[in-house]
Amino acid sequence: TTEIYTLSLHDALPICFLEIWTKKEAYIKLTGLGMQTPLNEFNVFHSLQYKGQKLCFQVIDVEFNTWDSDYKICVCSTDTEYEVIGA
Repeated sequence: TTEIYTLSLHDALPICFLEIWTKKEAYIKLTGLGMQTPLNEFNVFHSLQYKGQKLCFQVIDVEFNTWDSDYKICVCSTDTEYEVIGA
């Protein structure tokens, strides 16, 4: 898949994996199906739709005052006019 190919090209493999994972997590939360949706049945690099509307992803890097700052969160929405407060 495109996701596996992208991972194979990326020097920062853990960071790339986290971005893919958080997009998948945001998508299955939006649909309400959770882990009932097999993660290999959709590709976050392709145009995804929900109820006929195109989805937008916003990946946000989160830094805490700890030794590990490679946290990411993702918002998945059908609304392109939103703002993530504190991002």
